[in-house]
Amino acid sequence: MKNNYMEFCQKLFEDWQKNNLNVSEDFKRLFQLEHIPEPYLNFKISNNALYILNINPGSGMDDLQLRDKINEKNYNDVANRFGEFYLSDNFKKAGAAYRRNLRALQIASDNGFDGFVNLETIPFHSNTLYKSAALKLVKSEPILMDYTTLLKDFVSDKCVVVVAACSSRYSITKDTISNNSWLDFQRDCIGLNLETSELNPLVTKDNKVTSAIISDKNKHILLMMGSNNFPATTIKL
Repeated sequence: MKNNYMEFCQKLFEDWQKNNLNVSEDFKRLFQLEHIPEPYLNFKISNNALYILNINPGSGMDDLQLRDKINEKNYNDVANRFGEFYLSDNFKKAGAAYRRNLRALQIASDNGFDGFVNLETIPFHSNTLYKSAALKLVKSEPILMDYTTLLKDFVSDKCVVVVAACSSRYSITKDTISNNSWLDFQRDCIGLNLETSELNPLVTKDNKVTSAIISDKNKHILLMMGSNNFPATTIKL
């Protein structure tokens, strides 16, 4: 069962290469299906990876992710190539995204991991992800329903960190997750139990917690007001 996620990702890749994804018109309007789905990417991993769950791959890049730019037959080879590119000097122009990858690699190293795997809550590109619409599709679109089920099983025995932005209106608490449908969906994806979890503030300004990590054993949700980035402070998993 643990390999079914990888098998699904390979089948998803093959169906995309053939332009044979069976999805609804609503799905086609929300996502950029001409760009390769990116369910996961590998960043300098060997046998001991940290897993980081993000939202979705963001806006597609025509010079890298269209069908005529993909020659691999195995998606894992794509995941390795993209992971190398996103850490290379050629990706420095991306600015914050490039620095975020370096920071993730540093956090993985600081916590005894040899690299990280970037997982996506939804593996399809979009210029903007309308989360309310995406959550509806997660409950109705077979391709996303299957993906979510297999993702949950895949990460069940792994150390996983959700990296997410949250509102700057109130100090971060556990309610920040339970009161947000998208964050609660990601929480469910990794199997984090809020009741048994602990909240550790990472950054506090004017008596307001602006960044925190909520942990339940080896499942973690890292929240930062206004940005799904890592704070500059030390992060201990």
